[in-house]
Amino acid sequence: MRKLLSFLFVCICTTSSLYSQLYEPLYNVSVRGSVGPTFSYGTAPQFSGVFLCSEYETTLNSGYEIVAGIERGFGEQVGSLVKRSQFSLGASVGFSKRNYNFDAVNSFPFWDSLTSSVSTLSIQSDFLVQIQSVDASLELLYRLPAFLPKSQTKIVIGISAIFPIATSFRQTESILSPRNVTFNDNGNPRRSLTVAEGNSIDAFPAIYRSQIGIVNSVFVSRSIELLQRIEFQLYSNPVQNSNTTWLPSTVQCSLGISYTLPNSLNPDSPLSPANSKK
Repeated sequence: MRKLLSFLFVCICTTSSLYSQLYEPLYNVSVRGSVGPTFSYGTAPQFSGVFLCSEYETTLNSGYEIVAGIERGFGEQVGSLVKRSQFSLGASVGFSKRNYNFDAVNSFPFWDSLTSSVSTLSIQSDFLVQIQSVDASLELLYRLPAFLPKSQTKIVIGISAIFPIATSFRQTESILSPRNVTFNDNGNPRRSLTVAEGNSIDAFPAIYRSQIGIVNSVFVSRSIELLQRIEFQLYSNPVQNSNTTWLPSTVQCSLGISYTLPNSLNPDSPLSPANSKK
C-alpha cells in the first residue's frame, strides 16, 4: 500500500508542477472501464502442484477493469481565444480483475478393452490464472488533427504500476476422445477433473508495465465526451517471483465518459475555432 500511495503522490506532484509552465490549464476528469475478452501473449507460469506436461498456448482472456482519472491540457490565452497545446498529461487509478487462460491438448495411445484395439486418448488441459489488483498510471497524450466531426483522437503512451491484492490459479483436465473413457475420481467416473488449484501465485508486490494506444473522444456536449480506447500493454518485470519468463503482453479495449471541468480563469472564453467543441 505504501508503494501505491508513493506512486500516486509522484503522479499528482508531476501534474501539479506543470501549472506554472503554461498559462491556461484545462482539466478533464474521466471514468472508463472494460469488460469481456482481451488478447494476451506470454509463456505459461509454473506453480507448485501444476503439471506442465506440454507447452501451454495462450487463449482468449476475460476480465474487467474500472478506472478513474484526470487529464490536464495546456494552452495560452490569445485575445478572446484559448489556444490549446497538442500535449496533455494524465493520471489514473483503478481496480482490475484479469484472467489469464492457457490450454494444451495431449494425445496418448492406449489399449481399449471394449474394442480390443489400440486407440488414441486426447486430453485437454486448461490452466487459469486470476489476478485482482489496484493499478495506478501516468500518461502522456498527443492530440492528432481532427478528421471526424465532433470527435478528437489522441495517441497515448504511459507507464503503470500494478499492485496485486488477490491471486489464484486452477488447472483442469478434460477427456476429448474417445467418448466412452472417463477419469476414476475415487470411484466416480468423470469426464473432467480439477488437478491443481491454489490461492497464491507468488506474485511480485508491484508489477510494472508500459502501454501505447489510441483514445478517441466523441463530443456529446461542450463538457461531455464519450471515450473509446484501444491499447497494447507490455509488462517490464515478471508477474511471478519464481518465474522470470512470464511477461504478459495484452491488447485491450475500453469505453468511458469524460467531463471537462470549467476553466476557472476564464470560464466563458471559447476555444480556438479549430478545436472548438460544438
